[in-house]
Amino acid sequence: MKRVLSIALVSAVAAGIFGASNMVNADTTDTSTNTDTTANTRGSVMFTPGTLSLSNVTTDAKFAGASVQDVYTKGLTQTADNQMTATVSDFLGAENSAWTITIAKGAWAKTGSDETSSTTALDSSATLTVGSKALTTDGVKVTEGTEGTKTIDPMDLKLDIANNTLLTTGTYTNTLTWTLADPADPNQQ
Repeated sequence: MKRVLSIALVSAVAAGIFGASNMVNADTTDTSTNTDTTANTRGSVMFTPGTLSLSNVTTDAKFAGASVQDVYTKGLTQTADNQMTATVSDFLGAENSAWTITIAKGAWAKTGSDETSSTTALDSSATLTVGSKALTTDGVKVTEGTEGTKTIDPMDLKLDIANNTLLTTGTYTNTLTWTLADPADPNQQ
């Protein structure tokens, strides 16, 4: 009987030990002060500057011409066969960006000749006009615009040569230089 009592006592102690290990304590954490139910995430993106470019510029413009006698006696006023136009693409991304185009005339040259008397005469007595602007060797502003892509409205190119201008026969050329300028800094952030 002692043996049965010992087994019962050991069983009761074991039951108490195992029962104690299965006890669950209540969570005493106070959640009444935790009121954050929303949070924010800030997204960001950076855009870098693009380019400013000039394209589709009129490459050739020819005048009909006249005899040297007609130019001497009557002068010459003609409009070129092609109008002046170009496309500007401004993607610099500058706030309040404004670009300008200037066109400058060069010196007259006679094709295939080093002769200078006629070219000097043309330089002093011939006027090239784009739209309503008489061109100079320093250049004149002919149009302006802002960001995006813009095709410049076609403009007439006119040649006026004063009478009493002595020329020799031949073909003469003048190179017009287009300059696109924008004060925006392409390295802006």
